[in-house]
Amino acid sequence: MLLGSFPSVKEATPATDSVSDQTLDTIASGDGVILVDSMTLTPGAGNYLVHFETTVTLSANNSEAEFSIFVNGVEVTDSRRQVGRSGGSTAGMVMARSIHARVPGVLAAQAIEIRAGVNAGIVSIFERTLSWERVA
Repeated sequence: MLLGSFPSVKEATPATDSVSDQTLDTIASGDGVILVDSMTLTPGAGNYLVHFETTVTLSANNSEAEFSIFVNGVEVTDSRRQVGRSGGSTAGMVMARSIHARVPGVLAAQAIEIRAGVNAGIVSIFERTLSWERVA
């Protein structure tokens, strides 16, 4: 190879990506487990480490919100995480929730998304970020 010449380089598929949203999203009891606004990515075929972070408030005493990672409409085993409120002294309390899971075998057109539900009242979902990192 001559000095100053470079081998041909293919543009690499990104190894990481993320989507963030700062707008308020709310889910009420009775809505079921639904997509958290803007929390979907379609990274292509591969194995991924998926991260989701958010802050939430719950409107009702003794309520619990659940967050899960879904791939192609199917919940990722063991990704479900809860955040709860008991008693009356936590009104307006902002709580953090995060999920981290290894998600193998995602196919090219399959979406990775975050879905959530609440058993009573309303869960208000504030700052949130969904990101992935390609792994072997």
